[in-house]
Amino acid sequence: MTLGIYKTEKMKNLQKFWVIVLLTGAILMMIAYQLSEILWPFVFAFIFAYLLYPFVKQLKKAGMGKSPAVWGVFLIFSLLFLTLGAFLFSMIRAEIPRVQEKIPG
Repeated sequence: MTLGIYKTEKMKNLQKFWVIVLLTGAILMMIAYQLSEILWPFVFAFIFAYLLYPFVKQLKKAGMGKSPAVWGVFLIFSLLFLTLGAFLFSMIRAEIPRVQEKIPG
């Protein structure tokens, strides 16, 4: 008889747990949605830090200090992104007249 009572108590506790988890998740998602404009720079910073850390680690392994390694990787990838952006900007700027010709009116 006690086994059946224990099972129902365990199930009630499990249901309460999942209700709490779902409500907490919903509240956190609502907060994240409200703060999305603020959070996007942090999300991108986290992604870039995660992607660039292996390069810093390799430079540290090669004998460079942590600060110079971070600055070196930052400068190299900043120059890479700026070069890529300038290249894409010039391509887009060259295409604008062609697109304008094809637009009727």
